[in-house]
Amino acid sequence: MFCRGIAQITCQSEGSHLGNAGLGEIASALTKARKVEQAVKVAQNADASGFVLLEVVSTLLEAGEFTQAVEVTQKIRDKDFKVQSLSGIVSELAEAGKIKQALEVTKKIETGFDKAEPLNDITTALLKAGKVKQAMKVAQKIVLPYYKAPLLRDIASAQVAAGDKERALATLQQAVKVAQTIEVVKAKTSVLREIALTLAMERIPKNKKDNPDRFVVRRMKKVFTADEKKLAKQIVEAMQGN
Repeated sequence: MFCRGIAQITCQSEGSHLGNAGLGEIASALTKARKVEQAVKVAQNADASGFVLLEVVSTLLEAGEFTQAVEVTQKIRDKDFKVQSLSGIVSELAEAGKIKQALEVTKKIETGFDKAEPLNDITTALLKAGKVKQAMKVAQKIVLPYYKAPLLRDIASAQVAAGDKERALATLQQAVKVAQTIEVVKAKTSVLREIALTLAMERIPKNKKDNPDRFVVRRMKKVFTADEKKLAKQIVEAMQGN
């Protein structure tokens, strides 16, 4: 009864006197009380309905109601708010290990620019789960080099850890090529530096007796292959070219 009364009051007022923040709190409370339809009505009477609907979506995500969160997002008319909502849903799905659903939601985002961050979150989740091949496949869909290059570096590290040094080197080579297309010089230099460190360092897992938690220690490589030296030279030249 309490929630119903609030919904009636806010709808009658057309959201004018409470403000968007206040309506957001009310919409969130209604959502928690499983009064989602009423929460949506409250949001639609707000001056910034997209902002209030985001509160509804956020509350649904906290409850693990992913499907309903997507349904509410479709009611958001403002493009930026809609992208923000879909990106948040993708991130939560990825973190929950629901990769297939996360990829499906990503398809609802129109531009490659807006898809970059959600795809980044999916790739990161896959790497954490040890699904390196699948992470590589998703990373290739990212069009923004600032997101893609660091992810390729992370994938290369995972490939080295799995003992696939040849593939890791190929991935680092791609990471360098992608990094060179970053337009902001400072960002490009930073990413190239991180790739160089990945190339130069090697992992040394300590034995279980000395390190029961299996922390990974890194040290500078003492020996580099011809291909590694070639890539290191390319990185240096790319950084000097900035």
